[in-house]
Amino acid sequence: MTREELKDTLKKLGRARKKLDAAKAQYDALKDMCRDHMIEEKLETLELDGYQLEYKLIITSSVDVKALKKAMPELCERFSRVAESRRFTVTLPV
Repeated sequence: MTREELKDTLKKLGRARKKLDAAKAQYDALKDMCRDHMIEEKLETLELDGYQLEYKLIITSSVDVKALKKAMPELCERFSRVAESRRFTVTLPV
């Protein structure tokens, strides 16, 4: 790909990102309206014309790593694992 082709591709990427952001904002607003309805009606689940909505309380438990490192640093290091990954980032001009 030439630099000109790359430049054109980046411009297309910027336009696509703007469309995506607008669509995501609309999606989130519509989803919030559905959730608000479920809150008002005090519903955890709702099925309507094949659509299924759930708004349930989820309780999770996790380890407080910061506190564990402070209290038992040797144990924390013993059970820690290292992972590698790569991140590709595109920063578009505003």
